[in-house]
Amino acid sequence: MSIHINDQGILEIPDEYDDTLGTFLFLEIGYDPYKCLVALFHVAQIVQRRSTRQAVGGDSVSVEVTPEIAAMQDHFAPSRSKNIPFEDFKAAVEELWVVIYRANSEDRPSRVFRPDLSPAQGDLVLWEQTFKQRHPYRGQIEGIPAHGPD
Repeated sequence: MSIHINDQGILEIPDEYDDTLGTFLFLEIGYDPYKCLVALFHVAQIVQRRSTRQAVGGDSVSVEVTPEIAAMQDHFAPSRSKNIPFEDFKAAVEELWVVIYRANSEDRPSRVFRPDLSPAQGDLVLWEQTFKQRHPYRGQIEGIPAHGPD
């Protein structure tokens, strides 16, 4: 079983995922394409060797990512704080992005920023405009095309 949105529209994280990682994915990112793009950026900084340490998350679970591990600090249940392999963290965030992208791929006219784009694509453009750079996952994962939208 993989991360998915069930028939009631609820994000489900499978039991195979570490409980602290599941809390991070559900509470810190949830359904939000922009938050997931931020997490993917931090992962890419490690993968591309632009950094040896990145911090992600905050309110419920914060994660310090290095090339070897993701050190997860659970702020509500400190006994659940732990380290997991970086590759497990990376794979989970990438999988969550694909789920979020697919759920947000339809245009929604109520969107204020770039209503001509789907929420996921609009958040990609917003992220790139905010940080004045191309997202490092361009062309690397479903939903983040190598080119466009602009």
